[in-house]
Amino acid sequence: MEPPLDVDDVVSRVRRNWMKDGLAEIMLGLLFVLMGGGSLAKLALPRWLSLDLLTSALTVAGALGLVWGFKKAKERITFPRCGYVALPQPTRMSRAAMFAMFAAFGVIFTLLMTQFNRMTVPVSALVFALILTAPGLRVKGLRMIWEGVLTLLFGAFLFWFTDLDGSRGLMALTGMIGAAMVIIGAVRLRNFLKSNPLAQEPEA
Repeated sequence: MEPPLDVDDVVSRVRRNWMKDGLAEIMLGLLFVLMGGGSLAKLALPRWLSLDLLTSALTVAGALGLVWGFKKAKERITFPRCGYVALPQPTRMSRAAMFAMFAAFGVIFTLLMTQFNRMTVPVSALVFALILTAPGLRVKGLRMIWEGVLTLLFGAFLFWFTDLDGSRGLMALTGMIGAAMVIIGAVRLRNFLKSNPLAQEPEA
């Protein structure tokens, strides 16, 4: 008699396979770089040069473009090599939990930047590390756990060796995390392309 099917393990394998090409990390990394870089550029502008609306619009447009490009890259690069992989649809409860989590993070970041400016970077690093590590533990993805550890190291560096705090420190941290994810994703994409060449079509 065969052992019963472990549904949780199957779901974990699907999630790991969906991310093994590195494209998800590249997209998330570029989004982080875009958000951090755009916000730092806005802070660096002189006060009389108010381009908040334009900067925000460009950031949103860039984010939508990255999501579109990610989907196209999956269609052209990943699916022809290893088949179509679809993630399970999130439940209503998981969506509500995610919304509550981001709302709580927004409140925490606002309080930090208004009341405890110096602690913004270390606490933000801890939050980002938890966001990266929790899914890694759930799907047994060691790489995501290491990314969480790297995030803590970035936070410690900014806190101890720079004078960046508040919103500037948060945006610098976001950009550093994004750049690291892009590099890690690019390495994984290179390895994925080498280990999964396109099948040669038979000649007519």
